[in-house]
Amino acid sequence: MDINSDRRNSRVIKKARVMRVYRVSGQFGKATDNFSEKGRVIEKTTWKHIRESDLERICAGLQAGHQKHMFTQMGIDLQSQEAYEIATRGLIKPQDGSTPPVLYSIRCVEFNPPDFVLEIHTINETCRYLASLIHHIGLHLKSSAICTKILRTKYGFWRQEDSLIEQKWNVENILENIRLCRALMRANHLEPTVLVHSSQEEERKLLSAT
Repeated sequence: MDINSDRRNSRVIKKARVMRVYRVSGQFGKATDNFSEKGRVIEKTTWKHIRESDLERICAGLQAGHQKHMFTQMGIDLQSQEAYEIATRGLIKPQDGSTPPVLYSIRCVEFNPPDFVLEIHTINETCRYLASLIHHIGLHLKSSAICTKILRTKYGFWRQEDSLIEQKWNVENILENIRLCRALMRANHLEPTVLVHSSQEEERKLLSAT
């Protein structure tokens, strides 16, 4: 929520395509028609063969595939000096909100099969995309998986604890939160950016490449 002159800051932040961090919980052994635990179960599979190292391997492959893809869209060899120089200029981001999601980091932070939790750093994501990502990871592991929870822990330089929950909405708390957010805006410059365009078809290739 933004008020008066802070609407301009909201537009600046949105245009900057800041990084978002999530904790996404999943569960092996089931597939549903909408990738979530609330969907209709369409398949049950075995999952006891899955080890944490297997999950980490799939996550590493997805992350590497997205990183390579961003440079490929620029026509640059990932191993070249030019790629290194571009990376030092700033975070490589999609050109706008219409391009597919990009994964910058994905790692397993909890593994208690059939349940697991991934920490995901991404841009241009949607909840459905994150849920479908869990589904595809299950398929890559010769099983199935559903998404049981999505929690955003960071939005740019705003952390989860900087947010103001609805139960605390009153004039005093809102004004204090505005002061906090303005202080964060002053203390943190938006990340330098190299913009890249990619298509929905290329995103589908990324999901199936690992």
